[in-house]
Amino acid sequence: MMSNRDRCFLALIVLATFALLAQADRHSPAYLSMDRKVASIESNASNPPSHPQTTTITQDELNAYLSEGGIDIPKGLSDVKIEFSPGTVHASSQVDFDHLSEGHGGGNPIFSALFSGTHDVEADAQASGSNGQGTVTIKTVKLDGVSIPKAALEYLIQHYVKPKYPNAGMTSTFSLPDNIQNAVVQQSQVALTQK
Repeated sequence: MMSNRDRCFLALIVLATFALLAQADRHSPAYLSMDRKVASIESNASNPPSHPQTTTITQDELNAYLSEGGIDIPKGLSDVKIEFSPGTVHASSQVDFDHLSEGHGGGNPIFSALFSGTHDVEADAQASGSNGQGTVTIKTVKLDGVSIPKAALEYLIQHYVKPKYPNAGMTSTFSLPDNIQNAVVQQSQVALTQK
């Protein structure tokens, strides 16, 4: 016969198992795969010297991570989706320009009127990483399906993006995190190499 103590212990094990299963059900398999890959990259970087390791992240994994809370998305952006093709990243999102511009007046009433409210935004950029540095160059941006001219795009970056992200621009260069030396954008995935 089981003692009351044994029954209590068994009940705790069963409850803990259900809690773990319930937590795992909150996220998709793509999210969980991405979460394991992030942990592997961070673990490899935290044990210097990093061992040579290439981690391939699919656009499905990244999109699941974005939509299920793995990354804090700036307020004002929603429904963010990423697609990869060789050397190119395509991003789409709904953007609430009023929220993004809080506390940062645009200065130009015509552009301020155009860039207000919530709109669908798409962007294509060349993206790569080598020698520990990432580079992203914006090629095209569409607002509700209409291409934004370069002058308007520069205004948008200057008045809506730079106040919150001062290093952003048409071309942005930044240090890759976690000892990642190379990033190669391929069809539907990106390969990150740590050295």
